[in-house]
This record gives sequence, C-alpha cells and structure tokens, in this order.
Amino acid sequence: MSASVLAVILLFLGMMIFERYRYYDYHEANCSTDEFLIKVELTGSFGSDHANKRSVPYFLRVEITPKVKKTSGPKGVDGGSFVLTSSATGKTVYLRKPSRHESLRNTVVYVVESIAAPFEDYELSGGVARTTTPTNQAQFQCRLRKTFSQEIRVPLWDKLLSA
Repeated sequence: MSASVLAVILLFLGMMIFERYRYYDYHEANCSTDEFLIKVELTGSFGSDHANKRSVPYFLRVEITPKVKKTSGPKGVDGGSFVLTSSATGKTVYLRKPSRHESLRNTVVYVVESIAAPFEDYELSGGVARTTTPTNQAQFQCRLRKTFSQEIRVPLWDKLLSA
C-alpha cells in the first residue's frame, strides 16, 4: 500500500470522525446606571439545518440587579423596554416583548428569543426603574461586540460522554 493511499484513507477517516463547530456569538456586556448593575448576553442557537453552527436565531438575556437592596426585592425592578440597533447601519432590529424572570439573588432577568439579526456589532439601549418610582427611569446603553470562535470536536465522543 503506498503512502499516498494511506494518507487519503486517514484524511477520509478524519473527515468522518471530526467536525468543525463554529460559534457566531457576542461578548458579554456589563453596563450600569446609578442604581442598577446590568449584564447583557446575546447568544446564537444551533438549528436543525446547521447542527454544528451556533448563530441565527439569537436570544437576548438582560440581567438587572439593584446596587442597593430595597425591601421590594426583584419585584421592585421594571425594565422591559429594549431597543437593539446596528452599529454599522443604524437600523433597529425588531425585538419581541421580553419575558420576565425573577431570581433568588435579588435579580430580574429579561429574555427575548428568536432574534433574526445579521452578524454585526450592536448597541442595546433601554430603561430601568424601580416600580416604586417608575417616573425616575434610568437609561442605559450596552455595546454588544461580535465574536467568532471555532473548535474541532468528535461528535461520537460527545454522545458517549453525555449518555
């Protein structure tokens, strides 16, 4: 058996065993107002048509934590109005109404799912206030910078380890 035939066989086996996974995600953004700490994540999802590529549709997660704990806890935080704007084109991306979740850590999490947006840098802006003083709404802006990463994985090994 010649070396070139062996190399072709090894290359073919390598292509069957290994898969390249690509991640089109965004860096986590931390921004705050005078009263709130705000953490924003925009993450892609794996689709049935692209099982090894994490990209569109994206989901947005906005975590709001009061800097000073008040007696109202997470129930006292209101911040469900967000606007996602492209840094490159200035176009606004449509966002569905966010779902609101409360945690035991005095934090409120807003989640927006199924965001169909091109892979580019964005600016998220919104307002957050205490429900006790809703007229004192503090505005915030977070820059979401895109990040691309990839890795080579062995899908069969992943399945064996997850069983």
